[in-house]
Amino acid sequence: NTPRECEGRLIASIIKEVIDEDTGMPVYDERLGTYRKAEYGDIVVLTRSLDGWADVFADELMNAGIPAVAQSSSGYYGTYEIEQVLNLLAVTDNPAQDIPLAAVALSYFGTLDVNDLALVKSAYPDARLYESMNRYLNSHADNQDEICAKINNLLTMIEDYRTKSVYLTINELIWKIIYDTGFYDYVGMMPAGSIRQQNLDMLCDKAESYARTSYHGLFNFLRYIEKIRKYNLDSQSGASDMSDNNAVQIMSIHKSKGLEFPIVIVAGIAKKFNNMDARGRVVVDSDIGVGADIIDTVMRTKVSTPVKSAVEMKLVDDNLAEEMRILYVAMTRAKEKLIMTGTLKNYDKMCAKWKTTDVSTFDGIQGCSSYMDMIMPVACGDAVNFDISVTEINKEPDEDEYNGDKHDIMAHNAADIHEAAKKGAVSIEPYQYGYAVTMKTKLSVSEIKLHEYEEQEEFTRDVLPELNAANNGKSGSESGIEGVQPAYEPCVPQFISKKEDVAPAERGTAFHRVMECLDYNRCGSVDDIRGYIDELVDRNMMTRRQADAVNPQKVYDFCNSSIGARTAEAFRAGRLYREQPFVMGIPAGSIKIYQELADRYNVSYSLLDEETVLIQGVIDMYFEENGKVILVDYKTDRVSGSNAEKILRDHYTIQLELYSEALERALGMEVSEKLIYSFTLDKAVNV
Repeated sequence: NTPRECEGRLIASIIKEVIDEDTGMPVYDERLGTYRKAEYGDIVVLTRSLDGWADVFADELMNAGIPAVAQSSSGYYGTYEIEQVLNLLAVTDNPAQDIPLAAVALSYFGTLDVNDLALVKSAYPDARLYESMNRYLNSHADNQDEICAKINNLLTMIEDYRTKSVYLTINELIWKIIYDTGFYDYVGMMPAGSIRQQNLDMLCDKAESYARTSYHGLFNFLRYIEKIRKYNLDSQSGASDMSDNNAVQIMSIHKSKGLEFPIVIVAGIAKKFNNMDARGRVVVDSDIGVGADIIDTVMRTKVSTPVKSAVEMKLVDDNLAEEMRILYVAMTRAKEKLIMTGTLKNYDKMCAKWKTTDVSTFDGIQGCSSYMDMIMPVACGDAVNFDISVTEINKEPDEDEYNGDKHDIMAHNAADIHEAAKKGAVSIEPYQYGYAVTMKTKLSVSEIKLHEYEEQEEFTRDVLPELNAANNGKSGSESGIEGVQPAYEPCVPQFISKKEDVAPAERGTAFHRVMECLDYNRCGSVDDIRGYIDELVDRNMMTRRQADAVNPQKVYDFCNSSIGARTAEAFRAGRLYREQPFVMGIPAGSIKIYQELADRYNVSYSLLDEETVLIQGVIDMYFEENGKVILVDYKTDRVSGSNAEKILRDHYTIQLELYSEALERALGMEVSEKLIYSFTLDKAVNV
């Protein structure tokens, strides 16, 4: 039993006590306007990091019969039921894979045990497991034992599903696997069975959605799932809308920003802070500079320099300040009850140390290496009344053992705390960095652009009705204003109205795909470009629906424009770069979103500048020309009228300025031109 597993079981016992029908904790229900008994859905478990924690806690809670959902990209695909099905699908696609085949053999589907596999593999150590199984069957053809029967059943099942995978869709194949084998009912009888069944239902939904794409086949589906797991593209669990499920939520502290829960369990508070940035051979700080060791190759010695020591101390202090802010976020998520758990060795020794530590001083807080080191000196003191329970980690705790001779952790409910606050017995000092709680550490360029353009949205909402009236009912597109529709639009079938059947966003994506792949040596005519787009479809680089959304004449007009000619020249010289992702850090005080936040908290912008926000985006195209950089961004927005160019500039200037700053930082070259090429206007607009 690892410490994390034991802590998970401890949390399970706490949760059972909290929701006990007789002695459970009351929580205030705003919808009912009164107190009621706590439920699973009232509880959240917060951890500093999801990796290595969320899945362990979720398994322990579900094994204890407590429905739990972990907000983790790997949590869903790491659950028992999903791993078993994916392993069986993997060997159905290719049975010569040792690890998935061994997993299936030891699972519900295979019924073999480790001794059986060891015996089979030891007989043919140089062969793959699939080959070893077949050779074992052949060698025991005249005298088959129990292992042969198990192997024969397993291989027959795999061969049967391999045959069916040829003509069944992925959704139908998964349906066959989980229902025909009784696996769906099997997991339903496990702890938290309803959520496990929801996970399987969700896998079927994913397979059905996959079948509607241009990709087909079991192999491609498995690669699709593999990429989702690799790049953390899907963070939903089987209970996708947790607010509608009576389940305990497990999430990171960062994810909980801005949220509140009746009962919060902050777990893993004994985990040591990560100060790896301060332990490298070379350390860097934006204020102090670069610090490195002095290495004497003759004496073969290494000595730290004063600069490096200064940088290391500053990095540790900065990280400590960040951890204090994160701890504040965790402790302020609870509306009714806050419970904190952690595991450590030598409790009595550590308790004696905590009693002599004053974390209100700089020296005291500098000696903290975990949240527990910050909390326990206060909890062990006489000034504050905390309920502390200690449980041995080498065995599973039950409720009686957890409570011991300590006070009942439910002794003080929310009503008591509210009453104490009225009498002045409870005082909460305002947090100096309260504004930082709602700040995101990473923003996309699109998020910033949309916020900067908020005035235009207000204009569309508040001023446009009067403007439309003044224009005798003209639509926004007729008036040169993008994205505005007439007040009434008759319901006419598409085959009569001949309207496009693709959304504007999908049309823009299609144009970007063509421009990303375009060969400028094959742009001699509209037919050349049309043929090249058809080639992209044949090579599965875009769908036919996307290809039909692209007007080859528009692409040809770009190629024959002045900017198109310059782009083609850069393409032939190898100086053209397309769809380039970037991430850069900028001071939070320079972002309008956070300037408004500072105004709300009455904080100066200079204080915001102490926070660095990561900005990420993808640059459509840039090329080098005469030692400078030319930045081009494609737009398919439908704008018209005399003020069309102004609309584009107003909407996208902030976006191109961020792109320009990113390029100048990365390349060390000046961006001499920032251009928006409008496929609607067939021209480039200078920004």
